Amino acid sequence: MYFRITAASVLGGALLLGTYARAQTPTSLAKPKFVPSHPDFLYKSGETISLASPIAVPTALRWEATELDGAKVAEGTLTPAAKTPIQWTPTQPGIYYVRVERTGTGADKPELLQELRVAVLDPDLPRPRLQQNDQEPYIIGVCAHAASENGLNIDRETALMGALNMRMCRYDFNWHVVQPNGPDEWKWDVYDRLIAAFVRNRVTPESIMAYSTKWGSTGPTDTADWSDWAKAPPRIEPYTKFLTETVKRYGPTSPYKLRYWEIWNEPDIAFWKGTAEQYGELFDASMKAIKAVDPNAMIMNGGFSETRRRPTFISDWWKASKIHPDIVALHSHMDPQGLYSADSHFKSDVPDWKGQIWMNEAGYSSFRGGSERDQAQYLIKKIAISASLGHRAYLWYDLRDDGTDNNEIEHNWGLVKRDFQPKASLNAAYTCTSLLGGKRFVKALPVGDGLSALLFEGPGKNGVETTLVTWANRKNTVIPRFLVGAKSGTTTNLLGQSTAVNAKGGLLGYTISSSPQFFTLPVAATSLKDSGQLLALPTSVEVPIGATGTLSITITNRSAQPLQGTLKFQTSAWSIAPAEVPISLAAGAKDTKTVKVTAPNSGLAAQTLKITLAAPQLPQAVSAEISLRPALRAPADSGTPGDFARWKTPLVALEPRNLVGLFEATPMRELHFQGPNDLNAQIFVAHTNDELVLAVKASDDTHIQNEAITELWKGDSLQFALQAPTGQFYEWTAALTKEGPRLMQSVSPQGQPVGPRTFPLFINRDEASKTTWYELRLPAKLPGLRAALDGSASMSLLVNDNDGQGRKGWIEWTPGIGQTKDPQSYQPVSLQP
Repeated sequence: MYFRITAASVLGGALLLGTYARAQTPTSLAKPKFVPSHPDFLYKSGETISLASPIAVPTALRWEATELDGAKVAEGTLTPAAKTPIQWTPTQPGIYYVRVERTGTGADKPELLQELRVAVLDPDLPRPRLQQNDQEPYIIGVCAHAASENGLNIDRETALMGALNMRMCRYDFNWHVVQPNGPDEWKWDVYDRLIAAFVRNRVTPESIMAYSTKWGSTGPTDTADWSDWAKAPPRIEPYTKFLTETVKRYGPTSPYKLRYWEIWNEPDIAFWKGTAEQYGELFDASMKAIKAVDPNAMIMNGGFSETRRRPTFISDWWKASKIHPDIVALHSHMDPQGLYSADSHFKSDVPDWKGQIWMNEAGYSSFRGGSERDQAQYLIKKIAISASLGHRAYLWYDLRDDGTDNNEIEHNWGLVKRDFQPKASLNAAYTCTSLLGGKRFVKALPVGDGLSALLFEGPGKNGVETTLVTWANRKNTVIPRFLVGAKSGTTTNLLGQSTAVNAKGGLLGYTISSSPQFFTLPVAATSLKDSGQLLALPTSVEVPIGATGTLSITITNRSAQPLQGTLKFQTSAWSIAPAEVPISLAAGAKDTKTVKVTAPNSGLAAQTLKITLAAPQLPQAVSAEISLRPALRAPADSGTPGDFARWKTPLVALEPRNLVGLFEATPMRELHFQGPNDLNAQIFVAHTNDELVLAVKASDDTHIQNEAITELWKGDSLQFALQAPTGQFYEWTAALTKEGPRLMQSVSPQGQPVGPRTFPLFINRDEASKTTWYELRLPAKLPGLRAALDGSASMSLLVNDNDGQGRKGWIEWTPGIGQTKDPQSYQPVSLQP
């Protein structure tokens, strides 16, 4: 394996580095700009990273390098007039961020001169691979807009794909590039170069055959909006002629032997300005044209979007089309749960489909200050989930950011930034292709709700090996478990940092946490099984501010010998007593230990409690982490019901980070949130002796509510959920309809009915201020509410937003209502007098 991208990095001896590409002279450069010794920004483990300025440093400079979590790994100073490079040798793979500052003197503050980043990859990480790129059990690839790049960037992008072990690239094969002016014109030079670069880097092309040329479109051509004709259905005869000539040039009789062809892109949304029946006609004609040249070609539909803006499009196309595809292509750009939705939507529309499904455009954007760590974690989760659903391929969108604006969604999908500087997702992609490439999904281990443990099996360095991919859906979760059936293995995190692990007493420890982990074991998947948890404990503990609660932990000795050790507790701000508990268990026995947990008198942020069991009988010390959550204190309410003026100080004021957009990851900007005036909310909670009182002030620029009582959530509305301390779980939806305020109880405890309710409910909409007030009063007679009023309850809510084109999203107090039903995510609120 090698990481250099030589063909694109050097031209005439000059480094080409995006914004750093301009030639500079000492007289024209006011500030030094440092460039890496490897212009692709990629280094191997053990290499010294060297960043040099082409001119001497004019003043004293300070630099530091940090890891993804912000930890400092190296620092130094550079003296004036020196050409000494910035240098350090990382001890492990990762992504490293470098800041260069001009040091201040006296009252002067340091001046930031430059920020750049490099990635370090482990060359020993990749496992043996099959020789033919598209014949692996599960294809991992990438999407790229390579055809729109100049020749130099074509070489850089395709070389980067090869360096990352990407086996396939989905790219635009634009009709207007080949035949811009008429049916007798054929310009192949861009695709000759691009496809040759793919093949040179062992990347299989997957070609999107779109969109209409101006002269070949059925849409209007005398319009300023190019999409009016480009996205309109093409005239079938010239379009199929374009397909025929393309397959002849690049298909089975050519040196390139392209096999994969996609007919259009996302025809179920705005990329196709025609009907499902028109798409069916085009698809059938395309299948016939391509198969006439290459009977073995693999043809797929234009990947269907998960947004389902035309809900019957897939089923209508399926009925209209006389020829079914070789591959069904689907897209998903939301969080990992969106994969399940996209898959189930298609399977519900076409329940008899038994052929291949590809997730051939699926990613996650790091825009609006989004976390690069989240993007990297989602990449691994989505690739693994897609395989577990039986999909044949996953192509990440996108290879490279389309721009440099962090507030623009289209500029932040890439594994690398616009100037090729790496993001954390690059390391995640390399780790994923290295450890899952060439392997097939075997099964999921039964580890419990909200946890994933997926087994992949394939060739290893010394024969068959299995890679276990694990993660927890909840943040701030670390759960230790054990495997039986392997004596040793390697654990690798998303950045590619690996550690050897060994079994003891027949047990091999592994961890499930919110960050994905890989466990690679030199055995077949069938020989592995999960032995169960050693530590059974809640995912969180809720205690009112300043109060004391209890935490119970059950320890089960999974070993065949007695277990003697110590249970230790570590946290900050909270008090744990005792801080250490001795453990003594016979083989196979279990015991429960209880400690007191005291919340601080102030501060609302949750803390992490680390619990460590150390015993010589275990292969290693076992650590778990849970969340300590202080309960908010709600005041007593003595005001007049429905008098919104009395609500002055909110318990919680929701922020932009609390927004959840269902379609933010799609090109449909009319369904994006447009800023704080679009939607925000304040939450008030209070109590009387006999009622829980909830009030919400929602600022919403447009109020739309035309839904039936059972579907109030589709329009502007309030959803409120509560879990009583006795375990009962409720959810209500309140909305201002044309008939007045309406309340629907959509979730009830077992044995309790759901349906419309007549609890006291007050809703007022003020169009002048664009404000909607809600007040809901829940009686103590509800099962569990008396216990809540005498102590505390866990709560959450969200405010839905519909601006006239359907529910586009919501603003939420905590997760646990909108995308999943998870009471453990709710905020504890103390209702004690």
